[in-house]
Amino acid sequence: MKAAPLQWIAKSITWKLTAAFILLIITPVLIIGYLSFHFSEAIILKKVGLSTSKTLEQTAGNIDNLLNGMISVANSFNLNKNVAEILTHDTRSLERQWRDMTMIDNLFVTIHSTFFPYNSYFTLVSVYNNSYTSWDRLRGSTARMMQEPWYSQIQSNQFSWITAHDNYVHEERARYPKVFTLAGYIQENMERKVYGKFIISIPHQEIINILRRAAAFPESSLALLDGANHPFILTGAVGKRQFWERVAAATAENPSGSLIAVSKGRKYVINYQRLHKNSWKVAEIIPYTSLLGEIRELRMKIDLVLYLFISLFVIIAALIAISITRPIKELSTSMRRVEDGDLSVRVMPAGEDEVGQLVASFNKMVRKIKDLIDQLYREQRRERELELDALQAQIKPHFLFNTLNSIRWMAVINQADGVADMIGSLSNLLQLSIDPSKFISFEAELESLKSYIHIQQVRYNSRLETIFDIDPAVLRLRTIKLILQPVVENAIIHGLAKSNDGRISVSARRDEHSVIVIIADNGKGISAEKLIQLLRELKESVDQRRSGIGLNNVYQRLRLNFGDRADLSISSEPGVGTTVMLRLPALAEGMEE
Repeated sequence: MKAAPLQWIAKSITWKLTAAFILLIITPVLIIGYLSFHFSEAIILKKVGLSTSKTLEQTAGNIDNLLNGMISVANSFNLNKNVAEILTHDTRSLERQWRDMTMIDNLFVTIHSTFFPYNSYFTLVSVYNNSYTSWDRLRGSTARMMQEPWYSQIQSNQFSWITAHDNYVHEERARYPKVFTLAGYIQENMERKVYGKFIISIPHQEIINILRRAAAFPESSLALLDGANHPFILTGAVGKRQFWERVAAATAENPSGSLIAVSKGRKYVINYQRLHKNSWKVAEIIPYTSLLGEIRELRMKIDLVLYLFISLFVIIAALIAISITRPIKELSTSMRRVEDGDLSVRVMPAGEDEVGQLVASFNKMVRKIKDLIDQLYREQRRERELELDALQAQIKPHFLFNTLNSIRWMAVINQADGVADMIGSLSNLLQLSIDPSKFISFEAELESLKSYIHIQQVRYNSRLETIFDIDPAVLRLRTIKLILQPVVENAIIHGLAKSNDGRISVSARRDEHSVIVIIADNGKGISAEKLIQLLRELKESVDQRRSGIGLNNVYQRLRLNFGDRADLSISSEPGVGTTVMLRLPALAEGMEE
């Protein structure tokens, strides 16, 4: 069943041409379309990557500035001698406490206005667990803060970054539910003497705002990755644990770059940039559909236009194929009619192209075949008429032959030898004429010719001399019956009738595939004008019905039986004589057909 369409196409040149046109049109269009969109996607990915990398580099700088600000504040706490003095002084004097608190508050205000254009929380805790904050006047919340799990993670030798934990300022937790914190010990640089602890916190939302401003697309998500390349701040819910593990493995070696990852069957382009301050990285996660959404929408529109154009091309290709194959089909139909014997069929040429030339050649061929068949029919009919004429020219030859034989024997009995010889020659002629064979040997033909000449010699009182020069190789070859006698008869009647010393010579020789017979007389000859007319009438006589068995009959029989293999030519000179040359095919016995 599957092979049926292919067999149908194989049997139809129309469908072959249509399929070829479709392949030649659609294949380049599809290939060019695919390559153009493929290269377009690559170019867009490259340009978006460059653009995103610049934005991420700027975002990384902004986060670096934020972290540097927090570190600068921590350093200012460590370097401020007043802070060290206050944190190491355990006094119960209310006046001193008020003075220390006022000094710390002024420091907090100065630091906030210098480093943070947004909300911030500062906390200092002495070695005696005395606390100074920018946010807790009653110090009740400070005690709760010290109970948080992250508080115990503060280390003495380095700064501790506590990412995205619950806001310990309960009064502002509704506004800022999460905070980002830098904590550490305040200590003397030289002796590493610990004075207390510092806690610097900013709303987690401030970092998210910095990340969101870097989004290249509305659907993009941005993340801040820690030293293990795991996200601790994420602006969107992208990927599960396995997804980020693959991202972590891919981004571990390079400080910046781009990669493609898959989560829940969706592709994402991830561009990342390392911070200068530490090993953290800023990453933007862009859905592939967002990145290429416009170009894919454009592709759908172009595909629709291509579909319409391809449909139009298919229709045009089918019409072109039909226009090309219609005359071929008509030609094929006409050929089948010719096979059935209808030679009257003609095909109208569709143009002057190769198909039109083929149609014209077909019409010409059919016309020639019809002409040849008509000509053959006419020649066969003419041949039958000639044979009938030859028979009708004889008055009951069987009766005459039997009668002449009776007279001949009466002459022999009465010893009238001359009469007997003449009657014998006439009998030989009559016997040859009633022989049903069309072809006889040259030897028999020459014997009948000698009988005819003997009769004419008696008639002209022996004034006719004959000379025979016959190649013995010719005698057994075959020729048409009564082909030489009319030529000799024509020479006697028209050339030697009034001559007292007439002479006729008959020669025959073989020339490769032909037999050349020359019959010459020394009669009065033929003038040039009359000879030209005679030859013209001789050539035209093939299509004309003439009675008798003269030169016209000889020429027609030669052409009908042998075509171009036989010919008859005449040359003559007035007062000298006339020569007739016959060129006949050299036919052995059995080769007549």
